[in-house]
Amino acid sequence: MRTAIALMLVLLSTGGGSLAAEEPKSREDLQAEQRTIEKHLLRVQQERFEAEARGESPGRVNRLEKEFRRTGLRRGEIKRQVEAAK
Repeated sequence: MRTAIALMLVLLSTGGGSLAAEEPKSREDLQAEQRTIEKHLLRVQQERFEAEARGESPGRVNRLEKEFRRTGLRRGEIKRQVEAAK
């Protein structure tokens, strides 16, 4: 319930209250987004390995693992979009 409320607040605050389709992004915009996602992927991967090596709590390592997987999925999606924009 709290997640749904938070999502609604984010949508409303960013003007994303409408669920209509956005304008397609240009190839350059997609590539810039891909670079950003890839940098984030590397940072999360490094943080995950370091947390594991330091012996941090399993909960924190698990959260970083989940973030790494989600970011990897986002990277795959954006790569497909870049390929489609060619």
